[in-house]
Amino acid sequence: MKKIINSILIGAAVVGLSACSLHDDTELFGEPAAERLEKSVAADKTLLESASNGWELHLWTGEEYSGGGYTYFMKFANDKVTVSSDIAPADMKTTSSYDVISDQGPVLTVNTFNEIFHYLAEPSMDDDDGEQQDYEFVIMRTTNDSIYLRGKKWGNHMVMTRVAESTNWEDEINKMQQMDDDLMMTFALTEGNDTLGDVSLSDDRILTFTNKQGDYKKIPYYVSTKGITLAKPLEVNGKSLQELNYNTEDMSFTPEGTTAQGMKLSVMVPENYMKYGEFAGDYNMATYWGASKLTLHLVPAGDGKTYLLKGMNANFDLTLTYDKSTGTLNLNTQHLFDVNGNQLWLCGWNAFGEGYYTWSTDAGMVISRDLSKQGTVLTFEPNDYAGLTTDSFILVLFSGTPSSNTRVGSAKGMSSLYIQPGDYRLVGPITLTKIN
Repeated sequence: MKKIINSILIGAAVVGLSACSLHDDTELFGEPAAERLEKSVAADKTLLESASNGWELHLWTGEEYSGGGYTYFMKFANDKVTVSSDIAPADMKTTSSYDVISDQGPVLTVNTFNEIFHYLAEPSMDDDDGEQQDYEFVIMRTTNDSIYLRGKKWGNHMVMTRVAESTNWEDEINKMQQMDDDLMMTFALTEGNDTLGDVSLSDDRILTFTNKQGDYKKIPYYVSTKGITLAKPLEVNGKSLQELNYNTEDMSFTPEGTTAQGMKLSVMVPENYMKYGEFAGDYNMATYWGASKLTLHLVPAGDGKTYLLKGMNANFDLTLTYDKSTGTLNLNTQHLFDVNGNQLWLCGWNAFGEGYYTWSTDAGMVISRDLSKQGTVLTFEPNDYAGLTTDSFILVLFSGTPSSNTRVGSAKGMSSLYIQPGDYRLVGPITLTKIN
């Protein structure tokens, strides 16, 4: 693992050479710089293609490590790179061209579009830079089993390590994705009987530690098969935490190694917390108008993140998202399906206020368990979207992407689309009471 490969000899033999920095110019002092660089480029490419089971890259996104970490498995052969990742289905692989070029030193570039590897770098409606992921990397130094990289555009440092022959990419990714699904989001950091502060994880893979004085630190992490690994150590109370192993039974983290002995991250959840699978079942709904005559069904979508609310209309289901940090469901504004060339939307509506509705998908209601009631009773409350207090929902048609210019009008009079018998509105949903 620690063996360094000499730039001159790597083309002849990749394994078993004596230690010497690949990019060290000391022994080549009399050689022209362009020739030295050309040899380094060729050596780096030979090293990349020498790994018969590829390389594992933990890649940090965001300028100055402001984004999360993601894992890529990459196999280089004959000027092509094949990629799998924990951001894609475990059995998915995509292949594209790659090269090692001369550009202020050797640079690894994935130079044609790769559906997996370029996914986080693609522009979005919200950000022209996407997730600020590099796809060109300055090769800083190498060993037989490690390649040290710096993102050419965003500047983050990362390491690519040789994958063991016995490692199955798909199995490893499945384990990472299962771990990601299992992780809780809020914890108390303790040392013995002392609570040092709170730790929260975000969906974009940022760990935030807040001490008892309210000071906080943010550090990105990637998900491993054992838990999470931070981009840099979290220093607390004179101790250092970086690799955190997760116990799925008691939903806690313990630090790897001896640098943070005695420390533990214990899960913190609200008293009315519900696990993903606990929402499944049949329910009766009560609204502003009273109890509904319909029996509704909350059905897991199978991804651990969403539910389908069935039974309101035979033509469509409502999609609810599960918030793992709070153990609640969210019913937000959403596109249902297309009708005669128009889009049918369920829009958040402030029925008991100014009467406005919105097509912003951030607007909606939070569904949580009411512990003051016997059995499983779920209550509806407006979420924290500042643009509108949602207390109801209404069906609205649009001729295209929702806007004031594409608005056709409500679904009033289109009884086949009604969200409940006789009404295109869901006025003041109050509770869902589980009946089995």
